[in-house]
Amino acid sequence: LFSASEKDQVSSWFPEARHGLFTYYLLAGMLGFADLNNDLSISNGELSEYLTKNVSSKIRDISINREQSPIFVGDKNHVFLNYE
Repeated sequence: LFSASEKDQVSSWFPEARHGLFTYYLLAGMLGFADLNNDLSISNGELSEYLTKNVSSKIRDISINREQSPIFVGDKNHVFLNYE
């Protein structure tokens, strides 16, 4: 289970992408940017790490007093996507 933010946070809009911040980085991750070990597959753990790093960093750039921390619950070793 992936979630855009923690239960007490508001998921943010990303104006340049014209959709949510989480969605932007989820799609980028699925395009291969989340393949942290370059093995042509993306595990849940890799995607979770990519989302956490990028969403949390970008929200600080676009909003002064807001935090957004994506959540993952599940098997981090499970392959989310193969793109060989």
